[in-house]
This record gives sequence, structure tokens and C-alpha cells, in this order.
Amino acid sequence: MVNSPKHVATITPDEGWGFFERDFGDLASPFDVEVSKSTEHRLIVDFGWVGRVITEGHRYSGAAVVLTPRLDPFGSAVVVRVFEAGSEGPGTMLFDGMALSNGLRE
Repeated sequence: MVNSPKHVATITPDEGWGFFERDFGDLASPFDVEVSKSTEHRLIVDFGWVGRVITEGHRYSGAAVVLTPRLDPFGSAVVVRVFEAGSEGPGTMLFDGMALSNGLRE
């Protein structure tokens, strides 16, 4: 895993091509992610980011996040996977879908 400087990105879930939301069934409001690492993660094929949700009071607060580019590696659209805090195993995924990012490529 390649460490990158920590920074905060805002993630806005988008209906896109469809999505999975385990507990609520609808799209979450935008949330901030503290991005701590990039590339070479087991769920990242070529390039991406790993972090955690830091927005207090958000349904995903504290959850682990894996982000990968959605088509254009330099665009703002990403595939976002949100997992229960402290895990990334089967059955722990809370959200999988498309999102728009702001501040991800700092």
C-alpha cells in the first residue's frame, strides 16, 4: 500500500447505474472521508483511495471506505464501497455504488 498525505474529500452518493444500500435502502446524504492511503489495496485494481467517514452523526460515521475511479481516472465520478467500521469482509458492506467526489485528488 502506498501512503499518501491525509486529506479530506466530500463524497456525494449518486443513483448512477444503481446502488446497494444494506440498512436504509436509499442514498445517503453527502459525507466527508479522511483519505489515508492510495493504490495497492485488495479491492483496488489499478488506482484508488482508502479512508474512513469522519462526518459526525452521519449514518456511515466511522465506516471504512474504498474509492476507485469510475471510467475516467481523472474525473470526479468514483465507485464507492462503504464497510462497517473495522472490517471489509463479506456481509459488512453498507453501500456500493457511484458517487461524485470533491477534493479527492489533492
